[in-house]
Amino acid sequence: GPIWDNVSVEIPYQLLRFGGDVGVVRENAATMLRYLSYALTKRDKRGLVAYGLGDWVDPFQNENGGRPFAPLDFVDSTMIFDYAKKAAFLFRQAGLPHEAAFASGMARDFRRALRKHGIDKKTCTAAGACQTSQALALCHGLFEESELSTARRRLVELIHDSGDINRCGMIGLRYIYHALADMGETTLAHRLIVNESR
Repeated sequence: GPIWDNVSVEIPYQLLRFGGDVGVVRENAATMLRYLSYALTKRDKRGLVAYGLGDWVDPFQNENGGRPFAPLDFVDSTMIFDYAKKAAFLFRQAGLPHEAAFASGMARDFRRALRKHGIDKKTCTAAGACQTSQALALCHGLFEESELSTARRRLVELIHDSGDINRCGMIGLRYIYHALADMGETTLAHRLIVNESR
């Protein structure tokens, strides 16, 4: 699904970021464009996708009928949003304006759908009201600037409500510590890491 397929944009993105290699972007532009086109065929009526593993190996998913607490459509759609944003940036750097416009428009559409169907704007809580979804939404810019302070507080609340233990699967683990560090909550991040109760 989108999380693992993301490698086709992530590797060129990191190579350009750290090495300035635009050639690798041009070599992989067709692949990235094909993948974006494929993802569009998977959208539902709300403009979201759900065709991957989601927050794989959520340690508490048995409490949720065997499914991760982070909804599959929210996780997968957020990853496609991230893919499209990075692809748009890469296409611009490679001098591919039409491809950049396509990817940029797709990113806007996914963000709009995610905010409409996956963000409770009153409480600034992401779909599933769980650590993974909240961290994903914070790390990928799904909250507006005016919502950030409430959304950050909400992540801290979700962690405290869990007794300061990590309730993320493999995807949440990739993002929660970045979200906490960006908020200046490094002590809480450390507490999650060293907590041996689960």
